[in-house]
Amino acid sequence: MKFTYSWLQKHLDTSVSISDLSNRLTQIGLEVESVKNLGDQLSSFVIAEIKETEPHPQADRLKICTVDYGQTIKVVCGAPNARAGIKVVFASVGTYVPGLDITLKKAVIRGTPSEGMLCSARELGLGQEDDGIMELPMDAPVGYKIVDYLNLNDPVFDVAVTPNRADALSVYGIARDLAVADVGKLKPLSIKPVKSFDHSPISWKHEKGMAGKACPVVVGRYFKNVKNGKSPKWLAQALESVGHKSISALVDITNYLTLDLGRPLHVFDADKLTGSLTMRMAKTGEKLAALDNKIYDLDSSMLVIADDKGVQSIAGIMGGLHSGCQENTTNIFLEVALFDPISIAKTGRHLGIHSEARFRFERGIDPQSILWGIDAASQLILDICGGEASDVVVSGTIPPLPQSINMCCDRVQKLLGVEIKNDYITFLLEKLGCVVSQKDKGDFVVTPPSWRLDLIEEIDLVEEIARFYGYDNIPATPLPVDSTQKPSSLQHKQTHLHTVKRTLAGRGLAEAITYSFMAQNVAEKFTHKGATSLPLLNPISADLAVMRPSIIPNLLKAALKNQDYGHKNLGLFEIGPVFYDNTATGQKTIATLLRAGKKHNKNWLDAERPIDVYDIKADVKTLLKLYRLDLEQLQLSTKTLPSWYHPYQSAELLMGNKSLGYFGALHPALARDFDCADTPIVLAEIFVDNIPYNYKDKKTPLVQSPYQAVERDFAFVVDHMIEAGQIVQAINTVDKKLIKNIDIFDVYSGPHLPEGKKSLAFSVTIQSDQKTLVDQEIQDVCKKIIAKVQEKTGAVLR
Repeated sequence: MKFTYSWLQKHLDTSVSISDLSNRLTQIGLEVESVKNLGDQLSSFVIAEIKETEPHPQADRLKICTVDYGQTIKVVCGAPNARAGIKVVFASVGTYVPGLDITLKKAVIRGTPSEGMLCSARELGLGQEDDGIMELPMDAPVGYKIVDYLNLNDPVFDVAVTPNRADALSVYGIARDLAVADVGKLKPLSIKPVKSFDHSPISWKHEKGMAGKACPVVVGRYFKNVKNGKSPKWLAQALESVGHKSISALVDITNYLTLDLGRPLHVFDADKLTGSLTMRMAKTGEKLAALDNKIYDLDSSMLVIADDKGVQSIAGIMGGLHSGCQENTTNIFLEVALFDPISIAKTGRHLGIHSEARFRFERGIDPQSILWGIDAASQLILDICGGEASDVVVSGTIPPLPQSINMCCDRVQKLLGVEIKNDYITFLLEKLGCVVSQKDKGDFVVTPPSWRLDLIEEIDLVEEIARFYGYDNIPATPLPVDSTQKPSSLQHKQTHLHTVKRTLAGRGLAEAITYSFMAQNVAEKFTHKGATSLPLLNPISADLAVMRPSIIPNLLKAALKNQDYGHKNLGLFEIGPVFYDNTATGQKTIATLLRAGKKHNKNWLDAERPIDVYDIKADVKTLLKLYRLDLEQLQLSTKTLPSWYHPYQSAELLMGNKSLGYFGALHPALARDFDCADTPIVLAEIFVDNIPYNYKDKKTPLVQSPYQAVERDFAFVVDHMIEAGQIVQAINTVDKKLIKNIDIFDVYSGPHLPEGKKSLAFSVTIQSDQKTLVDQEIQDVCKKIIAKVQEKTGAVLR
């Protein structure tokens, strides 16, 4: 909802500042999205007169205009209405044009210099009209600033109105709310009955059935001998200031009352109507050429206004082109109706029409506006267009006023958590337009005003009281602590496993929960050396005959099933028990991870690549960090790998003599057995029970340093037998406080390297938790890294 400050002041006696007004609007629930002052952007534009024009010698559509704005200059213009003798808006070189978002520069157009620009309304940001340059009245003073002439030093507010607040979809409605909030005093509407000359030659009637429900009441008035033409300056400026195009006096009056008072209405050219008007449902197959120059197909669910020849308007949404008012219109018929919001919404959505009338009708308007709306519109028509008005014709009845609401003041205190006196509650509700009567001590009967269709229940009244009492005045009080609440019965180990699960999920792995049983032949492929399978005495089926010695087969089965459904790239994990034997220590808790497919989905930023061992290694490393392990002590070994891991693309995780688990690629033979040889699959098994962890230490394991981190790359030439892990371990011993991360990003062997040698490249992240490192400190760490790697592995910096 847009309005200008001066427009608001027509209804509200106030002099509050722009910033205070914006804050107060937001505080009472009418959120201000923007405040723009066109005067700030248009201060350089002036009124000019085109003295003469001549054709451009090199372009048929261009003209060379001699323009006087206090000085005489030449401007090249392509507007079709550019001609000698008219007053226009001129922008000189260096002026910023808001509608085009450009700053004018000296230009040569088809060989002819142009020293400025003649502007359209759209280029000025004053409307949507761009079919020619903006023409001003002939008495507009040359050289005068356009902001002063059009009174554009007037801030425009754009307010977001929630769907339940249909009463605030007008300037008067917003003024009414601000008056309740003590921002100013509301000025009374000056609407007087209009004298009629005779009976209206056009009458209303309702079709029986649905039409009466979709339109409870409609009134109308006939006008003769009106003069339609350009709107007076104040009316055109009011509409254009909020982005509406001035069309003609009659059309502008209807648009103005929609914005000003929230009362949509429509004017028909009475001479183009045949017989009386009927409010009825459309017939399937009927069409209407509407005012937006589109033809709409109608059906029997849509309410229309029709004369004896056919449909003339889509009721409450848009009028028809045939019966619309033109400049030569002399006799008109004014329609003021009340429509069912649901009917309007359905029709508008079905036809895809967005209009100011639909926007208000589908939210619900004041039923009493039927009475004063007809007189308000009649008064403006007679004042601006002249003519004579008939008496009012009516069809239907106005719906009853909203029902009364029982309200308990103690309930207000309880819901808001603050003590508000009954007298203030009564005072506030009466300012809102409610009728308040006391039922019992502390209880009231409240009848909402006709324009507040959203006030239905007691809680709605409480919300209004809170809105104007001020949410900022309600103290933020914490909820009372339940002293009877028992502490969590979970052990810290259990809560930590929950953190591990959330971390793995954060890395894109989905948690799976699978059976603890599997088929005998599958279990035998995943049984550790020396272990025996544990058969069930009474299995459910042959596929669930033994206790699982590993979770990997179940995750493989789940991954392949998901891939059959089209989910080619996925990651799964499960933390649960496996069973090695029937002893007390034969059950182990293992975190099992599996990734399959490709690393990235198809996109234009990053190429796809198959999942590899380094992806699962990164998952394992993140998991182990949660246990606050000293990763420098972690060793990788390939000596005792289980048979289901690839012998050259897998490793065992050791800390001292204790195994923490395995990670790597699935063995090719097993991949063929599971019919997934063409799908890259990597896995990891972490023995949760073997990980040393101080569960009493509840400090957060990962602390992010606020200081700048730097990365330095190193490429070392080493013997083929040297493993990357040895170099990583050597780098880690240089400075535990400064070296935060080590990644290997390249392995190379071939030309330019001695036989039996390979190149391993690492990226090392260096960061302090205490300060920002200077260049010398970073260089010192780099020198120590090179020296340590050379000492431990015999490597040479490449």
